[in-house]
Amino acid sequence: MSIAAIYSRLSRNETELDDRELMSNHRRALIKLCERENLKYDLYEEVASSTDYSREQLNLMLDRLDLYDYVVCMDIDRLSRSEADLLDLKQKFIINDIKILTPNGEINFQNDSSNLVFSFSAMLSEYEHSQIKKRFMRGKISAVEKGKFSFGGKIPIGYTKNEDGRLEIHPEESKIIQLLYDLVHAGHSHAYVCKQLDLLGYRSRSGRTFVSSRACCIITSEI
Repeated sequence: MSIAAIYSRLSRNETELDDRELMSNHRRALIKLCERENLKYDLYEEVASSTDYSREQLNLMLDRLDLYDYVVCMDIDRLSRSEADLLDLKQKFIINDIKILTPNGEINFQNDSSNLVFSFSAMLSEYEHSQIKKRFMRGKISAVEKGKFSFGGKIPIGYTKNEDGRLEIHPEESKIIQLLYDLVHAGHSHAYVCKQLDLLGYRSRSGRTFVSSRACCIITSEI
């Protein structure tokens, strides 16, 4: 009997269902697929970004590729949305004679048509990811313009969030932002700005001194 590695990744941005429910739905579908194909299986599950190639469960599975005949996933974008990473995975799968099995069908890298499908899907996955990021950023900007911060992520420095999810100015942090903007608008470099913030004892929320790259991000952020 052939052996499969079931890989199930849930994105941190997928909030339409409770994380546990969505992961459970994926798990049931993939186990059912293995049973239908008469495959024994090991299960690898995690919640992680599609562009993070250092994922714990993904790399644990890759370390054990010699044990498997198949990698089973909901779609190849569950493995990654980076075209470069997917092509690297493809080489690992070819070396270990691994086939990919999804609810939509099988990808066998010994088959030219499957190779073409995989390469096209890898390119499409990266394109879709870039579009998702753009839509998410537009949504964030629109929400902030209305004074809301209902999405995930860190609240911008200089602000706090009230019980209604609306942004409010943080009295102490706003002094940092005001000084930062004043110095930059006066023509000073980011390095000079950070030095002045340090001399005045201003620190980030984590207690660190400000660096040029962080100052640049604050200045250029539309949020």
